[in-house]
Amino acid sequence: MLPRAGGWPAPATGVDTSRTGSTVLVVDDDEVTCKLIAHYLEELGADVSQASLGEEALRIMAGDGIDLMILDVMLPDVSGFDVCARVKADPRSALVPVVMASGLGSRADRIEGLRAGASDFLVKPVDRAELIVRVGNLLDLHRMRKALEAERMERMAREGAVQRAIFQRYMSPAVVERIFSAGGERMDALATRNERLEAAVLFADLRGFTSMAESLSPQDVVSLLNRYFANMTLIVHRHGGTIFHMAGDALMVGFGVPFAQGDAVERALRAGQEMIAESGPVFERWPVDVGLGVGINTGEVVAGNIGSPDYMSYTLIGDTVNVAARLTARARAGEILLSDEVRFALEDSGAGLPLIAVPPLTLKGKSQPVRAWALAVIRRAARSEAAIRT
Repeated sequence: MLPRAGGWPAPATGVDTSRTGSTVLVVDDDEVTCKLIAHYLEELGADVSQASLGEEALRIMAGDGIDLMILDVMLPDVSGFDVCARVKADPRSALVPVVMASGLGSRADRIEGLRAGASDFLVKPVDRAELIVRVGNLLDLHRMRKALEAERMERMAREGAVQRAIFQRYMSPAVVERIFSAGGERMDALATRNERLEAAVLFADLRGFTSMAESLSPQDVVSLLNRYFANMTLIVHRHGGTIFHMAGDALMVGFGVPFAQGDAVERALRAGQEMIAESGPVFERWPVDVGLGVGINTGEVVAGNIGSPDYMSYTLIGDTVNVAARLTARARAGEILLSDEVRFALEDSGAGLPLIAVPPLTLKGKSQPVRAWALAVIRRAARSEAAIRT
């Protein structure tokens, strides 16, 4: 920073404190010119930094804190026009006003300066009154622009916080963080594009929910379901899953979507086991016989926004989803039913589980019986296989 120029007559109008704190960079290889301009700028309350070379000025501008630059056209190393163009091309300094100073003041210089992005022009030797008016106006505009930009950033931060809160109601915090760190492009993709993805799909459904709803008051049913879904959501998020649908007592969850997960099947299985194990305590103090059945399938799905112009839902569709839903409908309380595809994926990962083969299931919408495997998380009284699957 240059000290206040000494030995000059005191400014006639005093210091304009409205611009106090503004920093002006003067770029000129003539030290006398810099000191003269610094003296004039005292009337604006501005601090002055100095550079005698174009490259030096560019390094200073790459930092933060310069509010305006007064730039000589003729510099020893780099043309002032080139310096101005590079300042305007750099996002860190693109909004900083540049006043170009030339001893010629020709029309060609002005046109070239405009092309480079200059905000205004001064003819050397610099006139004090003209400098104060031009620089003062530009500093005022720059200050207002910075205030508007700060307000815009604050508004975006508030909106971003709201968006994060909305996303976190459906996705694990880790997935939400990846979406926001990916920027607007990924968020736009979620909002507008349908994607084909490999995913593991889990459905969970309460057994005995209808009887429970008949035996309890509506308020108690709602309270129980809220506790149940709150616990299930925590488990899903703990394993990096995304909740796509809640209806009645049923829950639909995706793993490996919207971001790929190499262990999506294992995540889904662990989540399903915890959901069954931890659903019991939610209902144990109530006079109801309720248990959780889970179905898991893996394969290709279509992820995207489905609905009408007035109502949209980001969800998963496809045969993989349908089979997972049908398996869930056939699962007993305390049991997970897995498709053959899930079993293959678990074998590839080296997971050794006590899976029990069940007779091929005839599922609604499937022309051929589907092979399935059962994993008992909570064992219940043995019943005939025919009764179990009917």
